[in-house]
Amino acid sequence: MNKRKQNYRILFIVIIGLGFGCALIAADRYSIKSGRWHQKNTWSATPGGPRAPSAPVAGDVVYIESSHAIIVRRDEACSSITFTGDGAQLSISSNRSLSVSGLITLNKQSDTNSGCTVTGGGSLYCQGVEVGSTTNSPSGFFTSYTHTISSSVENWTVSGNLDINSYMAGWFNRRNGIFYHESGTLTIGGQIRGFNENMFNTTSFSMASGSGDGILNLQGADPIDQVQAVDVINLNGTASLVNYTRSGVQNAFITDYNKITLSGSGVKTFSGTGSTTIYGTMSMEGTATTGGTAPGYGIDATLQYKGSAVQTTGIEFPATFSGTGGLVIDNSNGVTLDSDRSISLLLTFINGVINTGANTLSLASGGTVSGAGAASYVLGNFEKGIAAATATKIFEIGDASGYTPVLLDFTGTTNGTGSILAYTTNGDHSELASSNFSSSKTVNRYWTLSNNGVSGFTDYDATFTFLAGDADTGTDPNIFVVGNYVSSAWTYPTVGTRSAISTQASGLSTFGDFQIGQFGSVFRSVASGNWEQTLNWETYDEGSWIPAASFPTSSSDAITILSTHIISTTTSFSVDEFILESGASLVLGANMTVDDGPGTDVLVNGILDCGGSYVLSGAGSFILNDGATILSGSPNGISAAGASGNIQTSSRSYGVGANYSYNASAAQVSGDGLPSTVNNLSIDNNSGLSLTASVTINGILTLTNGALATGATTLGFQNSDTPIVRTAGTITFDVSTDLFFGSPGNTGGAAFVIPDGIFTSAATINDLNIYRDNDLSLNNQNLSIYGILLCNGPLNTAGNLTLLSDASGTALIDGSGTGSVSDSVTMQRYLPVAFGYKYFSSPFQAATVS
Repeated sequence: MNKRKQNYRILFIVIIGLGFGCALIAADRYSIKSGRWHQKNTWSATPGGPRAPSAPVAGDVVYIESSHAIIVRRDEACSSITFTGDGAQLSISSNRSLSVSGLITLNKQSDTNSGCTVTGGGSLYCQGVEVGSTTNSPSGFFTSYTHTISSSVENWTVSGNLDINSYMAGWFNRRNGIFYHESGTLTIGGQIRGFNENMFNTTSFSMASGSGDGILNLQGADPIDQVQAVDVINLNGTASLVNYTRSGVQNAFITDYNKITLSGSGVKTFSGTGSTTIYGTMSMEGTATTGGTAPGYGIDATLQYKGSAVQTTGIEFPATFSGTGGLVIDNSNGVTLDSDRSISLLLTFINGVINTGANTLSLASGGTVSGAGAASYVLGNFEKGIAAATATKIFEIGDASGYTPVLLDFTGTTNGTGSILAYTTNGDHSELASSNFSSSKTVNRYWTLSNNGVSGFTDYDATFTFLAGDADTGTDPNIFVVGNYVSSAWTYPTVGTRSAISTQASGLSTFGDFQIGQFGSVFRSVASGNWEQTLNWETYDEGSWIPAASFPTSSSDAITILSTHIISTTTSFSVDEFILESGASLVLGANMTVDDGPGTDVLVNGILDCGGSYVLSGAGSFILNDGATILSGSPNGISAAGASGNIQTSSRSYGVGANYSYNASAAQVSGDGLPSTVNNLSIDNNSGLSLTASVTINGILTLTNGALATGATTLGFQNSDTPIVRTAGTITFDVSTDLFFGSPGNTGGAAFVIPDGIFTSAATINDLNIYRDNDLSLNNQNLSIYGILLCNGPLNTAGNLTLLSDASGTALIDGSGTGSVSDSVTMQRYLPVAFGYKYFSSPFQAATVS
């Protein structure tokens, strides 16, 4: 190689080395126009100078001059950024970042207001922020300026402090520092501090400007400096959130908040002067707890527990929380009450339970619960206010094993002034041995209900839901009963609906403890046939049904005739805890004694045929449910009490929705046990039936044989399409009988013609009232009225209605009715003469009644 080439090579290496050396030396970069960060023609090495040899890189000192908008489109870095003018903007594009190893400073160099904005969907990292510097001092005379940084960048992380500085030149020239956190997430690792050069200066930090939905993460132990205090701090933007995130103890600034989160760990102490009001959501997260001065809440506030471990309530939960957002449980590890607490409006479960321990969680009568279920419920004492006219109330309770709620259904009108407390206890009741339950055939838990001043209701039903694993092996939920322990004694209410994991007790009037299980000896029918034949029965034994060794009697714990089975008796014996299912029939061929055992002693949901005049008697109870049917053959029918009629048990109840059939061979009376309202009424007695009292028939009156004598009663029919069906029976009216079809509010039913031949001779009644919307027509028999005809629906007389008069009065058509009368009505007028009475008939065509 010649010497000249060697010299060129040395020169090239020197030039390259100088280039690398320059890259290692920090350079100044001044913006000279708006543009992209990475384009070198956006920058100069001197203020307003020529284009720089390169764009800013890590280690460079950057100045963004007045009104210039700099856009970061790549991941960039520098040593520091100073905004030197008014209106400068730094925008970081989405998914891009700018890392500043030192400070970001706003440093106005002329005597006007100055401001800069930091925007975009990317991330900005820096060591600290200075709003204003010592070179920011204003000049002039009596001036008042501001220097303001406005942030809406998606993420801005400050590892050190955010300093807001305000300066004074002389006594009257101010420049006050402001930082607006308008949107996005701002994270401060150190403190937010303020510095006022003079007593006339003020410093401000606000989250209430712009969209007001910024998130402020505070990581310092004392993140808002109380010594170098910012004069005006507004953390209550319309949708803003302040999150105290430190892992360790941390002071929470006392001021108003929209949303606030206490996260990380350690005690977050509300310290300082004044008071704190939270208008949005207070969220307890991580393992943070509260201390200091308890916050207050606005009307729309929410209190949320969203921790990463078991949380215990503290001063953040007031004695009564009334915010419309209510209490939210979103912690799979659970929340524990440290004392009694009350919620006015809403309890929301997202995940996890709230464990009351020995304390009580109360919900006001107007409050609601949402989201409760298998993993979200009140573990412990849950009290609910009961509003006036409450129909149902569910208690979303359970224990450590799971969710076992209680549903109450009230009959009657609650008074609205009290509350009911509910909880469940794992394991059988301590007094199980004194009950009729088999200790090996129970649900291994019980529920406690306490009534605190609720009245006005007649009774209530309670549905208890249990876990499948609660029931002893070999039990059958289809034959579970409920025991109610109160005042040191067990009672056994009527059982309603059963499922594999729930049992309902109905007709309750007391509260106390409730145990579910089955009695020891249980029978059910397996086929139709004679009661006394054992082959028609089976018993339940350790998880399976087996053929019975004997037929059931009162010594059996429970007896059920299943649907579709028809069982008849031929001898007398006693029973207890006997259920006749819907669709099943029992035909008595002898008297039956009903013993007084636990719960309801005889419950009829199917057909009970008393086989003529055979009697159910004894110290037990009898219930004929709605939808059931009783066939009475006693001359005295069915009675409400006493030794009369087919039913003579100590306690009797006849459903208004049940069906009643009278089929004796001798004359019968209905008896005072027949309800004033029934579903269907059937007469199949050649010797006739006399009504003991007035009756309203919602379904059908079936006249098979014999006469129904109404006497001085009211016979009413509601909105059945076919209220009367006749084979050979009749109705014998009394002049005092009132007859009505439909009633106010019950005007349905198809057009109906009263069957021919239904009236015995001289069919005369007192009043006739019509309310049906569709035509009611008389047949070819005459019906006479001594009282009043009131039509609020159409009546077709077929020319066979007579209005009677005598010395005691005159029959009338009530003109207040809104219905109509078609065809003719005969009026018989009474005239006094010297030798007696004289009548004459005067038919007329009736007009619409108005």
